[in-house]
Amino acid sequence: MFEAIVEFPLRAIPALAMAMAGLGLTVHGTRLGWDWARHQDPEHNLRFVRGFRFAVIGLTLIAVGAAWQWHILWLFVLALAIAFEEILESSIHAYAIRRGLRLEAERDAERAVA
Repeated sequence: MFEAIVEFPLRAIPALAMAMAGLGLTVHGTRLGWDWARHQDPEHNLRFVRGFRFAVIGLTLIAVGAAWQWHILWLFVLALAIAFEEILESSIHAYAIRRGLRLEAERDAERAVA
């Protein structure tokens, strides 16, 4: 079954579609990152992390599409490994930012009441 997917004679079409989807996600993620660069406040930090995640997923799709088209196993494995680590790390960053914003809002509410 796996060999049939790898050796699919028309694999250029889905590999190209995968790479184009990856390009779209990368552009979207980069735009979110540029938005952060203009503002640089805590609320926009979350946008940067989300943009980074979109860009990582997009670049992974591009690399996996290329690896599939040209049968480059090391590129496939490396792309997935790096993507897994970066998505995990950026998820931890996003959680920390959201938690910090929530704690800050709670402190502001306590100060307003007191």
